[in-house]
Amino acid sequence: MLPKSEVDEALVGILEISQKAARVGRGLAFFVVAALLLSASPHHVEAFWTVALAIGLLGVMGSSARIGQICLAILAVLAVLPAGLYS
Repeated sequence: MLPKSEVDEALVGILEISQKAARVGRGLAFFVVAALLLSASPHHVEAFWTVALAIGLLGVMGSSARIGQICLAILAVLAVLPAGLYS
C-alpha cells in the first residue's frame, strides 16, 4: 500500500490530466461547431479553416472560452440570416 502523500500526489496528477483533457475536448468541439456553422452560412468567409481554428483555440484557453462561446453564437446567427439582409 502506498503512503498517503504519494496517493494524494497521484490523485492531483490524475485531476490535472483530466482537466487538460477536458479543455482539449472543449477546443475540439468549438472547432467542429465553428466549422459546421461556417460551412452552413450563406456568407462567403475567407480563411474558413483559420476562423474555425481560432475559435477552437479560444475554447482550449480557460479564460477565453466565454469569448469562444460568443463567437459561436454570432456564427449561429449568421448561419440563419440571409446574405443580403443587411446590405
